[in-house]
Amino acid sequence: MAKQTTVLELDLNNDGDFADANEDISAYVRGQIPYSRGRDYASQLSGRSIGGRLSCRLKNDDGRFNSLLTTSPLYPNVKPGRRVRLRATAPTAATIWQGFLDRILPVPSLDRNHEAELTAVG
Repeated sequence: MAKQTTVLELDLNNDGDFADANEDISAYVRGQIPYSRGRDYASQLSGRSIGGRLSCRLKNDDGRFNSLLTTSPLYPNVKPGRRVRLRATAPTAATIWQGFLDRILPVPSLDRNHEAELTAVG
C-alpha cells in the first residue's frame, strides 16, 4: 500500500489559488497535522453548526511566521482569515481539509529550534 503524501498550503496573498511563492508551507511542518472536519449545516438537535479545526507546529528558526517581523519573506501577509488547505498528492490527489487561518503564534525556544503554532478553522 502506497504511503500518503500531504501538502499544507497557506494562501498568503489572498488570491484564492495557493500557487504563488511561499504558499506551500509543507517543508516547515514538524510532526503530524491533526485535523477534524466540521459541519456546514445546523444540527437538528442543537441548532448549531460545528467548525472543523486544524493545528500543527511549524519550523520557525528564521522567524518567517512572525507576523510583525518586517524581514520575514512572508511579511505582511501572515494574517488571520487567509485560506488554509491540506491536500493529498499520493496515492491519489484530493483535498483533505480546508478552512481559514485563525492564528499563528511564535513558540520561542532556548535551544534555537523556534517553532510557530498554526491554528485554522473551517
